[in-house]
Amino acid sequence: MHRRAAAALRPTWSSLVGAALLLLGSCADPAQLRMITVYLPDIAVSLPLPQGWTSASNQQGGYSMTTFSGPSVDVPERDGIQVQVMAGPAPTGQTLREVADRFYIGEQRVLSEEPFQFGEREGFIWTFEWERRPQSGRLLLVEDEGRLYGVYATGEARSVQAYGPTLDRMYDGFAIEKAEWFDVYEDPVFDLRVRYPRSWSRSHFLRQTGESLFVGFRSGPLAVAQDGATVHATLEVTVREAEPGTTLEGFYSVAAESLGENVRMLRHDILGDGRGIAVLYSLETQHEDYLEWVVYNVVGGRTYLYRFHCQNRLYRAIQPWLEEMATRFAAAAAPDETGAS
Repeated sequence: MHRRAAAALRPTWSSLVGAALLLLGSCADPAQLRMITVYLPDIAVSLPLPQGWTSASNQQGGYSMTTFSGPSVDVPERDGIQVQVMAGPAPTGQTLREVADRFYIGEQRVLSEEPFQFGEREGFIWTFEWERRPQSGRLLLVEDEGRLYGVYATGEARSVQAYGPTLDRMYDGFAIEKAEWFDVYEDPVFDLRVRYPRSWSRSHFLRQTGESLFVGFRSGPLAVAQDGATVHATLEVTVREAEPGTTLEGFYSVAAESLGENVRMLRHDILGDGRGIAVLYSLETQHEDYLEWVVYNVVGGRTYLYRFHCQNRLYRAIQPWLEEMATRFAAAAAPDETGAS
């Protein structure tokens, strides 16, 4: 996956941010900012974002752009730094350096140009400053499959410097959220291969030799609750040896019968490519409402259950992200003739 080649300031963007930022407060010290993981469904990227920053989105010339603003370190009542994240069709016949020239006006002086590796793609980061004003910034550009991604950060020189470590974290955590860019968890014994975003981590693991496997994954913090606790999404995968003759419909029926009274089915889908049955459930508790998206499958004599769990208000914002993770929910073995459809 991509790694930063030079200490540079980092990007941000979000249209899911609208829901998350309502839960967040501001922090006076840039070095102590708490971060949430923001997923932007319109351009399918994610990155860490300081809580309390404001956002605004717009479309222009085929590009989707979201600008995040942080307070000035000198006058907190005003914005001192802005980070614009954008994605759109890559200009044909132009190098990244030629595209970068569009961002500079006569009074800006480029201080450095650093390459960085993003998977198999090479991008560039430029640092610059204004000659006649106390302002500075950075520009990140990378192209992937005919699509240009850019991060353009500008602001008061003192604010850009003060936010440096925070911006570095934002940069390091930036990811294109397509399945081919995900990290991979594999268990050959149970014929399991799960792709998950870089910002998620494995949280649980339990194996009964020759019988079952349970593995859990947890997102980075997606929001901060009023009591200060971070809010996450989870993915739990359970694989079991199936009884002879077990079908997909039979596996789903038995699992559905075990649900409690506070669980309500909202949607039922048959997934193509041998990925099974997907069901969206509503789960109500005394303190919070949740949505669970569960994928059931039977492949190669085993049952596979993939369960996403997330607070209702956040699930709606990250649904395309979860669906991208689910595009590879299939064991390596061919589906059973009596199992997955």
